[in-house]
Amino acid sequence: MKAKKFTTLYGVALALSLGFSTTQAAVLTINLNTEFSGGTPPAGAAPWLTATFEDIALDTVRLTMSTSGLTGGEFVDGSGANFGWGFNIDPLLSASALNFTFVSGNDANLISTGVDSFKADGDGFFDILFSWDPAPSSRFAAGQTSVYNITGIAGLDALDFNFNSVNGVPGNGNWTSAAHVQNIGPNGESGWIGGLGRRPEQEIPEPGILLLLAAGLAGLGLSRRRSAV
Repeated sequence: MKAKKFTTLYGVALALSLGFSTTQAAVLTINLNTEFSGGTPPAGAAPWLTATFEDIALDTVRLTMSTSGLTGGEFVDGSGANFGWGFNIDPLLSASALNFTFVSGNDANLISTGVDSFKADGDGFFDILFSWDPAPSSRFAAGQTSVYNITGIAGLDALDFNFNSVNGVPGNGNWTSAAHVQNIGPNGESGWIGGLGRRPEQEIPEPGILLLLAAGLAGLGLSRRRSAV
């Protein structure tokens, strides 16, 4: 009798483990790959900047910003009143309620929030703005990352940041994220770049997970056969 119960519980446990294993955390990737204001695009291959929002815990989203596509002395602007790197949030949520905890990389010297408060040239308004000190030793330069955990709103997840700017100029598009890049080319020009959010495609269970399912079903089947004897 105990063997029957154990086999049944084993099969159920494996089946449940399958359910938990195939539950994927939400991930949002934004590749900034378009110069939208008629300025000078960065010299390297696009995407020049990449932002990834990922669920890492309940009500906690990790944002990883990367400048891996920038080259030479290029860097993200953000000094004083200049636009740095902007993002949006679901308009039903309050940007001002967000908390940002620095994790690693190049720490921004200022993070500002406000509903449609930050205008990217020729594009529209954003709710969240990261700014870095432009001094050579502090600027958010080529090949760097900046990582933050974002909290402060119950139920917050990565896809809450998959919203585009509003009031964009016709022809320039409305972007999920935009940034101002400085020191492009030998003359030190600048360009405004933007990108759209991209959700990952539907996850397909890995072979190991499928084996777990098969084992779980086999355990349940074995229990039923023994009960019939």
